[in-house]
Amino acid sequence: MSTRRQFLKASALTVGGFAVPWRQGMANMNTSPPLNPDVIPKFEDPLPIPATLNPTGESKNAASYKVTMSEFQQQVLPTGFPATTVWGFEGSFPGPTIEARKDKPVAVKWINELPLSHLFPIDTTLHGTDKGEPEVRTVVHLHGAHTKPQFDGYPEDWYTS
Repeated sequence: MSTRRQFLKASALTVGGFAVPWRQGMANMNTSPPLNPDVIPKFEDPLPIPATLNPTGESKNAASYKVTMSEFQQQVLPTGFPATTVWGFEGSFPGPTIEARKDKPVAVKWINELPLSHLFPIDTTLHGTDKGEPEVRTVVHLHGAHTKPQFDGYPEDWYTS
């Protein structure tokens, strides 16, 4: 039969064992101290207006585009605050707009230049974050287009660089 002291000792070791890997993982993260939202001024800068992407050519009667995904720094917080590391398209977040017209096909070549390591720690206990798979995977989902479901960025249809 266990004593109260043995139970408390075992509990402390168990809790400590769970905390150590988490703390080590957090120590390896490149983080900044959290900002107090009360000191961030609201509505200081105008909202960004995404650029319109120009076609790079035409193939098979479809306007052709090349869109590169990459990591970069962008001013997300108001002017005077540090830039934020983001992932986006063509060096901007949100990415550029492709202006398309009904019954006029569009072909897009997506170029993945995202880094091999993720910005954040990955919880591999969640669905779709399996150990052994690359940390950084991407899939493009379209908004505002009539796209057949099999071509609309299903989460399991990821690819890497």
